[in-house]
Amino acid sequence: MKLDALKKTNFHCSFSECHKQAWLHNSEWTGYKHNARPSYAFILICSDMKMKFYLQNGKSFVAQKGDIVFVPKGLCYTVAFFDTSNQFDSYTVNFLLNDELFHEIVLTDEFQVFKNAFDSTLLFTVEELFKNYLCRENNQIKLMTQFYSFLDMVLSLISYDSRYYYPIKKGVELLSDEWNKNTKIEYYAEQCGIDNSYFYKLFKIWSGVSPNQYRNQLRVTVAKDLLVHTNLSICEIAQKIGFDDPYYFSRLFKKEMGLSPAHYRKAHIL
Repeated sequence: MKLDALKKTNFHCSFSECHKQAWLHNSEWTGYKHNARPSYAFILICSDMKMKFYLQNGKSFVAQKGDIVFVPKGLCYTVAFFDTSNQFDSYTVNFLLNDELFHEIVLTDEFQVFKNAFDSTLLFTVEELFKNYLCRENNQIKLMTQFYSFLDMVLSLISYDSRYYYPIKKGVELLSDEWNKNTKIEYYAEQCGIDNSYFYKLFKIWSGVSPNQYRNQLRVTVAKDLLVHTNLSICEIAQKIGFDDPYYFSRLFKKEMGLSPAHYRKAHIL
C-alpha cells in the first residue's frame, strides 16, 4: 500500500515510538547496516545539520533542516552526520500498522526525502508525541491519539496534492466546519484571497470533486448516520443537514448511495 492510500483506509497502529535525538559531528550510525530495520519510520530534521543515508543498493541521499525522511521497514543502511548542533537534531517516529483483519499493512513506498516539508506546526505535534511517548505507561490513549494526529499531518505535508491544498486550506476548513450551511462558495474563495474560478480549480485537483459536491458528500455521510441511528423523518434529516427541499435531498442521496433514504434506512436497520 502507498502512503497516500492510508488516508482512505481503515487501519490501526499496532506499534509506535518517538525518539528525540542528538548526533555527533562527522560521526556515523550503523545500527541497520547489517540488520534490517524492524519498522517503518519518519525522520524529521530540526537543526541545521545534514544527514547522509547510504543504502545497500549503492544509492545515497542527503537530508537537512526542514526535510522529512521516510524509511521503509526491512531496509539496511548507514547514516553519516555533519554540522550537528549542541542541542537536539532530529526526531524519529517508528511505527507499524495493521488493517481491519489485524494483518500488517505493507507500505510499498521506497526510501524518500521530502524536501522542505517540515513546518512549525509539525514540530509542535511531534514534540507532543515525544512527551506522550515518555509517559506512555500512564496513558496509551493519549499516545495513540497523538500518533494519529502526527501521521495525518505528515501525510498532508508530503502528499503530492499538498501544493494544491495549502492555497485553499482556510476555505476547505471553513467549508468543512459549515457543511450544513448554504454559504456561497465565493465566500470561501475570498477567505483564501483568491478568485472563485481558481478556488474551484484547485479544489477539484485536490479533492477530485467540486466544492459543492464535497459539501454534499459530507451531508450525505451525516444523513446516513441519522437515518440508521435516529427516528427523525426524512424531511427533518434534510433540514438538519442543510436542504430546504427534502425531494432534492432524496434525489441527491440516491445518486450518491444508489438507494433512496427510505430504502437505505430499511436496509441498514436490523
